[in-house]
Amino acid sequence: MIFLDAIVPIVSLEISKSPNVNFGLLHNFHQLELKHLLFQLELIQILTTTFDIEHCIASNYMSLQKINPENIYKNRRQIKTTCSKEDFMILPNQYNLTCTQILVDHFYCDICFNANENSITSYDGREIYFRNKLPLEITNECLSLISNMRMGSIEYTKFIHFQNR
Repeated sequence: MIFLDAIVPIVSLEISKSPNVNFGLLHNFHQLELKHLLFQLELIQILTTTFDIEHCIASNYMSLQKINPENIYKNRRQIKTTCSKEDFMILPNQYNLTCTQILVDHFYCDICFNANENSITSYDGREIYFRNKLPLEITNECLSLISNMRMGSIEYTKFIHFQNR
């Protein structure tokens, strides 16, 4: 947006120096140009995101087809992490499962490894960025976030029950 904020006033100033300028048309022109540029920026963002997901699926993706039967959105949570698959094969002390097994098998998360960020996208599409960067910390932060979500709290209760049997 900084680019647009800088260009539009300069173009306006140059055009407005011309005699017989219809300022109503000038305003409409600027609105159309701005909408066109914003559309182009949104399209670039969509294409970049699509490429990132395709890259993930091809080489760094962990997923199951299983969907939580109580999930009204019929999707899975999406985790992006800067860590590798191997990093997430660590066993947290309190569980006898790897971080990947916990998140993918029990909390319906797909994981994109070697991504450019550390975040989780919930069932309803909200994206939350992690404060932590290490696999154990990310897993614990995920469990904390998910256990406070409507459907996640049920999943968390089932997971704890599974661990205690």
